[in-house]
Amino acid sequence: MVGSPASVTPTTSPSSPSFFSSLMDVDSTEQQLTPIERCERAVSAWQATGGEEHIARLVQGVTNKDFTLLNIIKALGPALTAEEGDHRSRGVELLSAVLERCPPERLDKHSTHVLLTFYEQKLDDSDTVIPALHGLLSLVSLPTFTASDATTLFQSLVQHVNMKAHVQSTRYIVFRILDTLVAKYREGKRIIFHRICIRLMSEVVLKGLEDEFLRKYVSLVEGEKDPRNLLLAFSIDRVVLIEWEVKSYIEDFFDVTFCYFPITFKPPPNDSYKISTDDLKTALRACLSASPFFGTLAVPIFMEKLAATTASVKQDVLQTMSICLPVYGSAVARNFGSTIWDAVKIEIFQPIDAETEKAALEATSALVRTLPSADDNSPAPLVSSIVSECIEILKEPEKNKAQHAVKVLSALLRTTAGIRSLVVGQSIPHLIKLYLDPAEASQRSHIVLQLSNLLLTLQEVYSGDIASASYVQEHVLEAHKDELLGVISSSVKVADTRMAALSGTSHLVQIQGLLTEEELGYLVQHINELLEPSSDLQDLKNVLLNLLTTISKTNAPLVERTTLPLLFGNLPDSAPAADAKVERASYQRTLKCLSTLCLQQALFETLVIRLSTKLELVCSEFPRLAEGKENHEVTTLREHNAAYAHSLLLTLEDALDFKIDSKLDADIPKYIDRLVPRLYALCTEGATSPKPSLALANDVRLIEAASGVILRIVRCNTSARQSQFLAGLITAFQTGNFGPLTNGQNSGTESVIPPPLQLNSSELSRNLVILLAPPIISLRKDVQLPVDDSPKFLQDLLNWGIADNVTLPQSTAGFQIASTILNKHLENLAVFVETSLPTFWAAAVSPTADVSKRKGGIEAWTWTTKALLVRNDKRAENFVEDIFGLLGDESVGWDAARAIGMLAKDEETLSKSNYAVVKLFHVQKYAAKVLPLILAGCKDASEPTRRTAYLAALTTLVKYLPQSMYMHEITTLMPLFILGLDLPEVEMRANVIEALVTLASETDASQEGPLAEHVSTVISALIKNALPAEMTSSRLRVAALKCLAILPQSVSYERLHPYKSNVLRQLGKALDDRNRGVRKVAVDAREAWFITKA
Repeated sequence: MVGSPASVTPTTSPSSPSFFSSLMDVDSTEQQLTPIERCERAVSAWQATGGEEHIARLVQGVTNKDFTLLNIIKALGPALTAEEGDHRSRGVELLSAVLERCPPERLDKHSTHVLLTFYEQKLDDSDTVIPALHGLLSLVSLPTFTASDATTLFQSLVQHVNMKAHVQSTRYIVFRILDTLVAKYREGKRIIFHRICIRLMSEVVLKGLEDEFLRKYVSLVEGEKDPRNLLLAFSIDRVVLIEWEVKSYIEDFFDVTFCYFPITFKPPPNDSYKISTDDLKTALRACLSASPFFGTLAVPIFMEKLAATTASVKQDVLQTMSICLPVYGSAVARNFGSTIWDAVKIEIFQPIDAETEKAALEATSALVRTLPSADDNSPAPLVSSIVSECIEILKEPEKNKAQHAVKVLSALLRTTAGIRSLVVGQSIPHLIKLYLDPAEASQRSHIVLQLSNLLLTLQEVYSGDIASASYVQEHVLEAHKDELLGVISSSVKVADTRMAALSGTSHLVQIQGLLTEEELGYLVQHINELLEPSSDLQDLKNVLLNLLTTISKTNAPLVERTTLPLLFGNLPDSAPAADAKVERASYQRTLKCLSTLCLQQALFETLVIRLSTKLELVCSEFPRLAEGKENHEVTTLREHNAAYAHSLLLTLEDALDFKIDSKLDADIPKYIDRLVPRLYALCTEGATSPKPSLALANDVRLIEAASGVILRIVRCNTSARQSQFLAGLITAFQTGNFGPLTNGQNSGTESVIPPPLQLNSSELSRNLVILLAPPIISLRKDVQLPVDDSPKFLQDLLNWGIADNVTLPQSTAGFQIASTILNKHLENLAVFVETSLPTFWAAAVSPTADVSKRKGGIEAWTWTTKALLVRNDKRAENFVEDIFGLLGDESVGWDAARAIGMLAKDEETLSKSNYAVVKLFHVQKYAAKVLPLILAGCKDASEPTRRTAYLAALTTLVKYLPQSMYMHEITTLMPLFILGLDLPEVEMRANVIEALVTLASETDASQEGPLAEHVSTVISALIKNALPAEMTSSRLRVAALKCLAILPQSVSYERLHPYKSNVLRQLGKALDDRNRGVRKVAVDAREAWFITKA
């Protein structure tokens, strides 16, 4: 039966040999075709299917020179002349697609011209105009596209393309073609062969069309509204306005450009083109400022638009004027100057906002710069009129207008030397005369403030990164300098005028070339008087120090001669008595001044010499002061002198930090020879003292402070110097011979002591390991440790750190050394990581290890894990899993929980400043790994001990994580945070509350956030932790009170109202807290709840 399955002749299956034979026949048939036939077949196939592979074949054929684009046109012949518009469109579309992808070298000038003629014919066909424009866009960029082709193409576009009849995307192609034509073919070049040489001659192309081009161009671009097209149109307009003689057509260009001013476009939401309002404003301003012929037409438009009430429009007009006026020229500025000033000054003296005022002042500067000078080269009459107007206003310096008048004068000061001379010559004498007038004594604070503001402007003009002139060449203040210094120096002594006078002094000293050495010294003398300890102006300390620091940048010897002796003279040789609180506060303020002031090399060197000498004196004098006193008196005396010595060391540390942050650290490396040996000598003397209780330098707090100074100095040295220093350091700690390291500066004691890393050494000797850590921590990565066996050295350090007689500061120093070495030299320590560390875990941390060592073992494990974790080393994951395995252990579960949180802490030891290998996002990766595990453990109620440990781990972890890392889980975390508020560990409760403070500070009361849902429980827990109890701390109470204080801002009043009276009552109890800091926060919290209302 016909049509039944049995009657159908079976075809060859893909697996049969005949199938592959048929494919081979097709390939062989393709190969037998001529190139032209292959071209025709590909064209036919694309017309049938539209497949990209056929375009690729055609491009490949043109690239391989098998056929040309003209052959493709011939193959498309029937399609290009078909009656159906769709067929014609697809034919041109194929040609344009191939042209776009063809290598430029495959087209010669003849082919290019033929294609141009072809496409021009298609512009007159509404069905083919769009694909033709695509082809022309590719064609116009070819190197074979000639100058005459450009002229022909432009005329064809004008003749055949009706821009208003096309959509945005088509108009955009036209603008791109125009942009290329104007950029490349406004002037052509042709080579002239001469008997002697070859010359490159200009051949005028589009510019040769002159009026015809301008007239047709305007007709082509007028009426465009799409922002994407306007960006291109504005850029083309600017080139045409600059390059062509447009004077005869300036009104036409005015109509097609100023019709868009001011820009009011607002981009739609999720705009994929990312065109902003500022993009259009900037492009239009470049266009409006392209020709001086716009001037007389533009200024009336500016004045009209400036009268608008919208601040953004005013700002746009003023900013555009600032750019355009210098281009429009002096004639426009002279003719319209008074009109412009009358309009602009309203925006200065009656500003809508600060931005509009700033724009108006910039426009004023632009106007004044553009105004022509008078016949005698003096400033224009309008400038003199503006200055006189401002001086008249300044006759009443207390009025609000006076501030604006000074701003106008400041704008004028930023213009030219002649105008500066005029402004200074009238304003400064006027203000000085007012100051000296007894009738104006009550207004002196305003007068000095206006003087200071003018001096600030002069400082900006003459000094700094944005300096635009040189005072040495202009000397505008010379005639008034003595009177000005008199006003400033007398104003510094009066409370009402002091702040403004100090600001004015700062501006004066920064004007390079203004003050002589004697005049500068005169000012410094007045500043020093305010720094005296007896002065009651301690609240001005930072201002005075900043001023002296500014002076020291240009004249450090002056500060060294006059100020430093005064400050050093305030430092006692020993700590003040226990009841001398005023003296103690005095030396602390003085040290703060010194650390801030002594940044320049000469000043810092003096600071190091004086403070190190003072430190040695305090330590050496202590035994004499303690002689014959009772034990409790010695203890008190020791505490105060240790605190004083500690302050001296911290001052050096702060000064080093300030120098490093200010990029003034070039001189720090030399102190590895001048200061570091003295610190080692001082500490080793304390460790070997025959009477340890009478030795001050063996105090652990002093040793730790000295280590901070040593770290910063060693860190600033080169690798070679670090290597040299490290060799002597390791030798000293291995042998106990500190003589070479201290340069023999140990006075009166032995320089050889028991090696600090030996367990049988005394505790005082082992404390010196704290001084071994900082140089190793600060080593550059290429510095090798001078030990024979690095893995063994690290293993010994870990074992030493968990020994029973090693204290916490000692073990921490040892673990820091091991961690930093492991981090910087991990590539050479694979055996240590894979063999030694597992052995250490089994012996010191695992459940089978000695209980007495396990807590120290966890700390050691934390430091070694941290070394790998910050490098994003995969092996750190296994180490973290080992710690998680201890969370159910009753002996060390809480220590393991703390370790999990500590691994997220940003440690200075392993930081980039200390040359550690630190990878980006290591904390984020760690948090993403452990947070889900912790949350899962907190939800598991089958093992209460383990669950509590997981909760403890969470409370420690959130302390060191940015809130953004866990906010996505805040709904899950809130109940756990509330549980954490009942943990027995005070620090863990404080961690949770501080996390809640951060959460509350970023939550608005109008939002129903997680805090609002649990507000009752949260308030009860906060009150409980805010009041003194057995298990509390000042940190916990302050955190709880801060959280209570911020709740009214983050939770709606409706939710808080039921608890208000009880909260206020409980906060009243907190006002009696024994800690002053807690009481202060309690006052703020109570006030916040008092004023909260619906």
